Amino acid sequence: LCLVFFFFFFFVFFFFFFFFKQKTAYEIYQCDWSSDVCSSDLSRVVFEGPAGTGKTLLAIEAARRACSSGKKILFVCFNRFLGKWLKDQTEGFSSNLNTKTIHKHMLDVSGLTPPQDDKENTSFWATNLPEKAIDRLLNDQNEKFLYDEIIVDEAQDILWETYLDFLDISLKRGLTRGRWRFLGDFEKQTIYNTVNMSLEDFIKERSGHAPVYSLRVNCRNTPRIASMVHILGGLNPHYNKILRPDDGIEPELMYFSNNNEQKAIFIKTLENLYKGGLTGSQVVVLSVKADESCVAKLTDASPWKERLKPYETLGKGYIYYCSIHAFKGLEAPVVIITDIEKVTGFNNRALFYVAMTRALKKVIILANHKVKNDILSILLKGKGT
Repeated sequence: LCLVFFFFFFFVFFFFFFFFKQKTAYEIYQCDWSSDVCSSDLSRVVFEGPAGTGKTLLAIEAARRACSSGKKILFVCFNRFLGKWLKDQTEGFSSNLNTKTIHKHMLDVSGLTPPQDDKENTSFWATNLPEKAIDRLLNDQNEKFLYDEIIVDEAQDILWETYLDFLDISLKRGLTRGRWRFLGDFEKQTIYNTVNMSLEDFIKERSGHAPVYSLRVNCRNTPRIASMVHILGGLNPHYNKILRPDDGIEPELMYFSNNNEQKAIFIKTLENLYKGGLTGSQVVVLSVKADESCVAKLTDASPWKERLKPYETLGKGYIYYCSIHAFKGLEAPVVIITDIEKVTGFNNRALFYVAMTRALKKVIILANHKVKNDILSILLKGKGT
């Protein structure tokens, strides 16, 4: 009888230990637990993990819980499209929640108007704007822009001294003693060239030695997409676990010799997707090129010319396209990656990684024949490891 009780309690202990050790970002978001990233006893915390591990869901849940306590919250990110989506998702949480991009918030604080050539004027966004916003904060007698808590999604993009100085002054007790949550992919998604500080340096120098928790369970991609991300995108180490079941849909690689051939392949791909029952809103086209020069923009054959729209004109029923940079932090059922002409080197593989991890169910890659041998070499090397 003693042995029966011993094994019973051992089994119960092992089950709960294993269950709670294996919690994923997705599960934390779905369940109302009071621990981990959203708990009240963690004043400062960094959650880091590769794409698809639920960081944005955690950030939204952290914002919801903070709002329920009546706090004044600033919720920021770097990417404009992600900022709009986050604002939509947190609409109605609380009048005390301010959700926007960090640049939009700096503009609101500083009162500045962005230059007309804002896409090219990097010094304005990296230096002039944050410095002016900091000056305004230092003279904010009414504490209009002072917050009880700050949440930063895609935090890898704001590890810049002037951005951190701005957030430091915006937070009660500052970054070293105040309450904040930073969530980011510090391994592979620093593609904006806005970072001049590593995560390790941030923890030691600016965070008050905040704890760092790692998320490595993928709750977005299918196993076959995740495997392609690991090999072709250079994600190493791989995800610990993939939550989505294997649906048997393989990522597709197609090659073109020139722009006209790419357009023909692109149109045929769209036709096949539509024949398969997909609608425009389920498909996103991502390119390494800017909107004006990508294959989606240059497609002039009807009805696809009328069905393709820039992502910033978001509505219903259209197929949207934008650069890989602009879509970072977002997702879609089907992602078509176009205009691939380079695949080697950290930056090119990082773009590949970001683009592929946006896909929930299917990813299609259109690459120049010139990089076919490079792709095959990477795939063969990856499958051999």
